[in-house]
Amino acid sequence: LRGKGVGPETFVGIYLERSWEMVWALLGILKAGGAYVSLDPHAPPDRLAFMMADTNMPVVLTQAAMAQKLPDTGATAVSLDTDWPTISAESQENPEHLALPENAAYVLFTSGSTGTPKGVVVEHRQLLNYLFSVRQRLQIPTGIRFATVSTFAADLGHTAVFPPLCFGGELHVIAEDRIGNPDAFADYFQQHQIDFLKIVPSHLSALLNAKQPAAVLPKQRLILGGEASSWELIETLQALKAESCKLYNHYGPTETAVGVLTYPVPEPIERETAVLPIGQPIHHTTVLIVDEQ
Repeated sequence: LRGKGVGPETFVGIYLERSWEMVWALLGILKAGGAYVSLDPHAPPDRLAFMMADTNMPVVLTQAAMAQKLPDTGATAVSLDTDWPTISAESQENPEHLALPENAAYVLFTSGSTGTPKGVVVEHRQLLNYLFSVRQRLQIPTGIRFATVSTFAADLGHTAVFPPLCFGGELHVIAEDRIGNPDAFADYFQQHQIDFLKIVPSHLSALLNAKQPAAVLPKQRLILGGEASSWELIETLQALKAESCKLYNHYGPTETAVGVLTYPVPEPIERETAVLPIGQPIHHTTVLIVDEQ
């Protein structure tokens, strides 16, 4: 990547099927000093072309079969499978650190209020503030097993991807065919004793159709985010989850580096509000509540 001109403020695409290769592609980009842009394999060609042109990305990390689907924007495709002999001949030493706290770490594209995709740039210092804050707020122990089930093209998964990499946990990238199969999902969670899961409430509700619904729940931390939750779901979860599992509601838009508000759900439930609260802000975050004026 360095040899192809990647450094601070250089945006590099990741165009891979959901796999562990995505994790070391991401780490390689950050180590090179660049910022990653996750390109969803299911996105239409026009959207991919817009994202690649908008970020002026010079390089895309992909695989040979997928590289053929990439729109022609002038970016160089590096195939992590067929190009591996060349990659493996490079130095095994950690490269000199070039990125500064104010440099970009990643770009995520939202739908945008105008209907045109909008790239949101998040810096290293913002991601770092989130990681240390959320570690404290969610009381994340060291050495636990995290599972990520969301697309890398959205920031929901960052709560599960970066803490294990940075704080000594174990990261499980759940395969695409298990994510929508409640029984296969439950089987994986039981086999690997998953401790931490962040998930969208509607996805979790679908997984609770497993033959053993309690088996789809983690052992220590269950984080709900990405959309509004309900007291009814909370009541179901509290009846199913292990006593050791703490439940949180997590909220925050892409522009704030994912969830910056956290609500620890009390046990027993104190149902004093019509909707599930979204909680208090993390460090260096201000929340403003406005009225019609």
